[in-house]
Amino acid sequence: MAGRLRRIGYQLGVVQATTAAPPRVLDYSGWRPTDAQHLQMRQAGIVGVSRYLSLPDQDWKVIHRAEYDRILAAGLSIVLNWEYQKGSALGGFILGVQHGAEARRQARALGHPDERPIIQSLDVGYTMAQAPGALEYMRGFNDGGGCGPQGIYGARHIIDECLARGLVRVGWQTAATSWGPVPGVSPNAHIVQRAEKSYPQFAPGLYDQNDIVRPDWGQHPAPVDAAHTCLFGYPCPWAA
Repeated sequence: MAGRLRRIGYQLGVVQATTAAPPRVLDYSGWRPTDAQHLQMRQAGIVGVSRYLSLPDQDWKVIHRAEYDRILAAGLSIVLNWEYQKGSALGGFILGVQHGAEARRQARALGHPDERPIIQSLDVGYTMAQAPGALEYMRGFNDGGGCGPQGIYGARHIIDECLARGLVRVGWQTAATSWGPVPGVSPNAHIVQRAEKSYPQFAPGLYDQNDIVRPDWGQHPAPVDAAHTCLFGYPCPWAA
């Protein structure tokens, strides 16, 4: 109820938008923000969005070229996230190759650079016993895409293991705390999903919010100076 009242207050001009600190990314599936809403994101300190790639039966959540171009034109960065069905990553190496190839094909059709990683989702909890199968899927995903190590969305133990094995270069940690046996935020994460809904100007069911904890979180355009400067002039909490 409090969140709903806050959103109504924002719409009436009584409550001001929350400015994000640290810089944040919104991820969403069925929502298609208007140009005005993209501007609201920028004004709220949001620096980018995560959007989906998938197979045709999941097209309702997939980003297409017109949307991709509009997001970039609004001055927002984009990270691409492959997600098919829950549990896909247990399909092993061969399925990973197929999905990695299709993900890269779709990314190229958008004009997304090959040097930018695609994050693939482990969108359910995986036990330590299931982890080897998920790692094989990730290895296949990389091989299928043909652009080296990509990215992973999932629980802390999966991120840590993938990074330790050199299978990924970006780790995006889920807000779902029940997904993994290791509590807390991974020190290796590049972006961390949060359960909070900090933007009353947008309906809370439309989006999830994510804190950027490392300057390169897989986004396009890539950071200009990863050591000191974020894109678009936003202050970086990691800068010395």
